[in-house]
Amino acid sequence: MNFKNLIVAFVLLSITTVFSKSYAEENTSIEESRNAVLTQDSSLDMEKMNQLLTQKEAIERDLIENNIWSKIYSNYHTYQELEQQQTTLNTEIIRLKNTKNITKEEQEALQNAQDNMITLLGKLQLLKEYQKDPFKKFLTPPTIGAVPKVESPFAVIGALSYREKLESDMEAYNNRYESLQLIVEKFNGKQLILKKLLKLDP
Repeated sequence: MNFKNLIVAFVLLSITTVFSKSYAEENTSIEESRNAVLTQDSSLDMEKMNQLLTQKEAIERDLIENNIWSKIYSNYHTYQELEQQQTTLNTEIIRLKNTKNITKEEQEALQNAQDNMITLLGKLQLLKEYQKDPFKKFLTPPTIGAVPKVESPFAVIGALSYREKLESDMEAYNNRYESLQLIVEKFNGKQLILKKLLKLDP
């Protein structure tokens, strides 16, 4: 009986060992598969993110380089910054002028500040049209003069040139409208890309 029990115990122990090894191997392979899938998903997400970031950068570059609207705003912004610099520089000049017993260093600083002010005023003069309402000039249609009356054969030439001017103005405004639509589409595209990026990497 003891021998039988011993054999049964040995068989059971062998079977348990075999099953536990196969179970452990199966768990290991499942874990490895899961890790491989996660790694693959992670690399796919990184690849998607890189593609989206590249698209976003291309849109931003295009918005800056090929965009009359951003150039107008950039000039407006530059004008505002130059005005702030002018105020600061003016305060410095007044302070240095009101200094009693001015030293040689302060005299040089005053001269430099005055030279910088001249340069700054020149820049402000160049950008004067962007001082207020930067898009107003771009959006305001030119005044339409008096419609020429055709009372003689020579007046036809004036009427034709007037008509060409009106058509040219209309084409220019249509182009501006189309460029504005394109910019809005690009901003919408950028917004969509940003939403996708947030989903991939919250």
